[in-house]
Amino acid sequence: VGNHGLASITNMNLAEVTLARAEHLAQAQAPQSVEVAAAAATRAGKAVLQADSQKNLQIGVVARLILAQAQVLAGDAVAASQTLTWVQEHLVETSSPIIELDFQIAMCRWLRLKDQTTLAVANLVLAKQRLGDAVQGNKRLRLLQELVSAQEASSDHRSALATFREMHTYTLQQRDIATERRALLLNARMALDRARQSAELERLRADRLQQRNTILTHEANADALTGLPNRRALEQALASLLADPSAHFSCAIADLDHFKRINDSWSHLVGDEVLRRIGALLHAGLRPGDVVAR
Repeated sequence: VGNHGLASITNMNLAEVTLARAEHLAQAQAPQSVEVAAAAATRAGKAVLQADSQKNLQIGVVARLILAQAQVLAGDAVAASQTLTWVQEHLVETSSPIIELDFQIAMCRWLRLKDQTTLAVANLVLAKQRLGDAVQGNKRLRLLQELVSAQEASSDHRSALATFREMHTYTLQQRDIATERRALLLNARMALDRARQSAELERLRADRLQQRNTILTHEANADALTGLPNRRALEQALASLLADPSAHFSCAIADLDHFKRINDSWSHLVGDEVLRRIGALLHAGLRPGDVVAR
């Protein structure tokens, strides 16, 4: 969408918001409703010019439907008639249930402005029958509200009451559907949260298991006192070297002379510390690839 396309959509949306405010003021019989409706018409007119310059027929039709309703609310029946005539000529090219509904509502309001309320009711009734279930949700409620208003204006209070009851029933149905959807959404979110919690617990359990395996592997291959590799680890290292024909290595066996005297004279605790210190010294002198074990 180009800059003009974005501008037309922006102006169209602003016009629609302004029109909704004008309709609210009109329902409250506020005198400034005409002024606000004129402002909505100005916005919609800009959207029409921008859509036409982009040759965007659909936006042009929708913007003109907003323009027509604003013109009706402002009391300009002639301008609204010209706008609706243009839309009617191009309606087939942009045929959709929602656009047709908006056209019928705009036409109904124009007919009521022209004191042709009976024709307005007839058109809405036909539109309701023709569109059937193709229009749902707020759009269908809008159609029913417009029909109630037109029937009341034509003094057909019995039909207005029947349509109002239909609208009330449909509102309750939509509320039930919305409640059910919210419940399903809530259940889905709760299930997702449970799945995430379960996944997190499994991850923590896997991490703890990995840590435990690492500890066990270390304990299985390390001397508990000095922390140096034990005999098992030494045998694995030697087996790996012996399996490599190109490997060259040498082995040295070291022993601590008179170590028993240390244990006998200074206790086994001191002897253990001596072993740890000597193990640390040997480990500190290792080169890459060297192995020292106890």
